[in-house]
Amino acid sequence: METLTPPQRAAFVLREGFGYPYERIAGLLHLSLVNSRQQVARAQRRLVAKRHRQPVDSIGHRRLVQDFLGAAWGGDVDRLEQVLLTTESGRAVGAARPAGHGAACVPDRCEAAPM
Repeated sequence: METLTPPQRAAFVLREGFGYPYERIAGLLHLSLVNSRQQVARAQRRLVAKRHRQPVDSIGHRRLVQDFLGAAWGGDVDRLEQVLLTTESGRAVGAARPAGHGAACVPDRCEAAPM
């Protein structure tokens, strides 16, 4: 999973892990419907290719896993989406899009899970 870009990872997990429709993924990632499908397809190809593993920041990885599991176990779908839509740098996926692509999907009520 670490070989995927943040949009690919979010799209793949939302689609394959939670059965989100492509329309919802497109809205969350501020992508076209076609591009949301493409993100999932690219993710699948990368995962099948079994590319060389890149080093992962252990603290960031632990934080991501804790946030993800906390949201999943708690049934907090909004928080789960937020975790999946946040890049390693803490920016929302799609936040740096040019005008006309919509604003970043960052609910103001979400807070980082305690470590």
